[in-house]
Amino acid sequence: MQDILKAHLNLDNNLSCSGKLFHIWCCAHILNLIVQEGLKELRHTIHRIRESVKYVKGLKEGMIKFKDCVQAAGVESSVGLQLDVSTR
Repeated sequence: MQDILKAHLNLDNNLSCSGKLFHIWCCAHILNLIVQEGLKELRHTIHRIRESVKYVKGLKEGMIKFKDCVQAAGVESSVGLQLDVSTR
């Protein structure tokens, strides 16, 4: 996959040293930085979702209402509500 990616990026000789310094670790790091910047734009929304999940899971009535809403929406899931790991 690295060779294919390097070939596509170097079509117009855009990579320095003809791609000899191109390493997949650098691509993964750059992609991670791009994703982190995108997540910064959504941080308020993500925070609200996390807080909503905590609230619903913290109330017995909240979980019952949530399950009712899931059923009414026709969504089939045995997982339920799960809080994500913010560092992942």
